[in-house]
Amino acid sequence: MKKILVIANDTQTIIWFRKDMILGMIKKKCNVTIIAPDDEHREEIEKMGVKLVKINYSRTGTNPLKDIELFRKYKKIIKEEKPDKIFAYNLKPVIYGILAANNKVTKKSDCYAMIPGAGYIFSTDSVKARIIKYVIRRLYKKALGRAKVVFFQNRDDRNQFIKEKMVGRQKSIVVNGSGINLNQFAYKKMPDKVSFLFAARLLKTKGIIEYCKAAELVKKECKDIEFNIVGGVDDNPTCINKDELNYYIKNKIVNYYGKVDNMADYYENNAVMVLPSYHREGVPHAVLEAMSVGRIIITTNEIGCKETVKDGINGFMIDSKNSEMLAEKMKYVINHYEECKNMGLESRKYAEEKFDVKKVNNIIYRKMGI
Repeated sequence: MKKILVIANDTQTIIWFRKDMILGMIKKKCNVTIIAPDDEHREEIEKMGVKLVKINYSRTGTNPLKDIELFRKYKKIIKEEKPDKIFAYNLKPVIYGILAANNKVTKKSDCYAMIPGAGYIFSTDSVKARIIKYVIRRLYKKALGRAKVVFFQNRDDRNQFIKEKMVGRQKSIVVNGSGINLNQFAYKKMPDKVSFLFAARLLKTKGIIEYCKAAELVKKECKDIEFNIVGGVDDNPTCINKDELNYYIKNKIVNYYGKVDNMADYYENNAVMVLPSYHREGVPHAVLEAMSVGRIIITTNEIGCKETVKDGINGFMIDSKNSEMLAEKMKYVINHYEECKNMGLESRKYAEEKFDVKKVNNIIYRKMGI
């Protein structure tokens, strides 16, 4: 029985994005252990037949001493677990997890990395961000050089990593996001009335400000249209200021529901999924979920996001940081809703054709030799 160690950035992403992959590993008679910095979803993970090891660290912290401590924690656990294969995703698990795995004690472990989007560091250009990017590039080059296969979720990220010599072309491969469970997010008939949904962490780089501003513009002409927001806040430095969000809530421009578990219900009850992101997504999973349910998509012509939309077929692509353009597309859907309903069917077809989680996971299993 192969022993697989999954190194994650949090347990929520395990449940949302990796559950099908891990259950598939178990079906293939693999013994799976997860390392994560929280145990919020411990009960659900352990019900899957998976061991969870919690270690504390800040996902967005930049203190080098803390990162050295994280490296040592990973090294200790890997030495104890002695996995045959390691699958790491997100920045710190990939860098420090794979580097920790490559020592004399654990050299038998084959390492596999997933880069689910370059993230906010690669989408900002402040002096601090440039310094951090310089360090990250060097660390990625060292860690990914020791990985057997590196999975990317879009060609743009892969090409950039190759161009900047962070990874070799031969060991890198593109898969279609994390995939989507087409049964879990089953197709639903379009609602009778148009409403819009933003579903993501409330990061400025995800386009939450542009969404709210566009909603305010549309509300001036279409007062009865609802603009809904689902998503949590975290310690990411680009999170929206609470006072900014409260302005839109108090003025009844948007409805905010916080962090929820029953996402399928929100997709079913809203006609249009909106993600005006410039976050350097891999492929935004919430958009895949909405596509699977059969919803119109409005997103940006940006890396990762553009993978999900055939412009004018299953939705619309807009320029990033452009609330006016977003508002115009929203008004178009409102004024032409009957003819736009077919875009929802096209979203479902596209999800089936390209993003079926079974297809994505089969590629990962084959490359990992399980």
